[in-house]
Amino acid sequence: MRLSRIAFLFCSIVGLTGLLIQPGMAAGHKKKMMKKMAPAALVSYKISDGPAITAINKSLTGKAGDKAAGEKTMVNKKKGNCIACHVITKLKAKAAKNPKKYSQMGLIAPPLDGAASRYTEGELRMLLVNAKVAFPDTIMPGFYRADNLTRVMGKFKGKTVISAQDVENILAFLVTLK
Repeated sequence: MRLSRIAFLFCSIVGLTGLLIQPGMAAGHKKKMMKKMAPAALVSYKISDGPAITAINKSLTGKAGDKAAGEKTMVNKKKGNCIACHVITKLKAKAAKNPKKYSQMGLIAPPLDGAASRYTEGELRMLLVNAKVAFPDTIMPGFYRADNLTRVMGKFKGKTVISAQDVENILAFLVTLK
């Protein structure tokens, strides 16, 4: 039972929800959803050494992220869905008031409480872009990555789960978790 829950949560993280693969789904709605899940082409970035792990020290967009937008992406089941695997104590009160929006927080990944104390901003950005660079055995998907993926449906090939601005927005929220 636990393994099937983990598998379900992992699939929702990478954006492969049942909503997008239902055959009876209206074509217009399907195109609209695909457009939302198809961020612009990847921006280039430089990976550097950080104090603890590898890092991307420069913003992917050149502008600061919006922490409120980052929180929305983190709880969005079709985008970041970070809370499917991570606990964020700061969001527990909101989750209790609105369980439909803030699904049950996961227990299969480290809590994000104190993330900004453990990692630099650049290291957190690296983990969002592609955690496998720092932790090769992690099950956390690379949210801003479109290559070297396995078992990707044709319509998702070459697309990232979130945009560069989403990365910066999530990062703006994560740096508040000290």
